[in-house]
Parts: sequence; structure tokens; C-alpha cells
Amino acid sequence: MSMTTTAQADPFPSQAPLAGHAPEVLAAGCLLVIGRRALHEYGANRGEDMAPLIAMLQQAVVSWAAASDCDRSAVLEVAAAVDAHLLPDDFPATH
Repeated sequence: MSMTTTAQADPFPSQAPLAGHAPEVLAAGCLLVIGRRALHEYGANRGEDMAPLIAMLQQAVVSWAAASDCDRSAVLEVAAAVDAHLLPDDFPATH
């Protein structure tokens, strides 16, 4: 039995800004954005100010990135790309 495949469009074309980053940088940037957005949503659903936990998350990600020899500016670049391209419709990047 032979299977043929047809060329398909890249389902995630917005990931191009993420190409070329080390896995540790990608993990840190994604953790920062997705964690921050989850905390924003949790707080919004419960009427709570999540700023202290968001600050703690950011400090933890920065510490982890530094311990992993990640370039902080690269982590922030990945986070900005994730905010701008992968998750544009939920809680905004502002915090």
C-alpha cells in the first residue's frame, strides 16, 4: 500500500520569528508568555490582581534563563514574537 502526500501550507507561518533560537531560549520565552497570560486570565475570572504572581513568574524565568546561559534579550525577543504572532487574541502583552 502506497501513501501519497500532498504539499500543505505551513499551519504555523507565524513561527518564522522563532527560528534559530536555542531550545532553552524558546522554552523560557514561551513559559513567560503563556504563564503570564494564564495568570491574567485566572485573575480576570476571579477579580484578582495577579501582578505579584506575574512579577514572581518573570523573576523565575529570568533566573532560570540566566542559569541556563540564555541571552536575556533573546528570551524577550521570543516572548514578543509569541505575544505578537502566536497568541494575538487573548490577554495582551501589556502587564
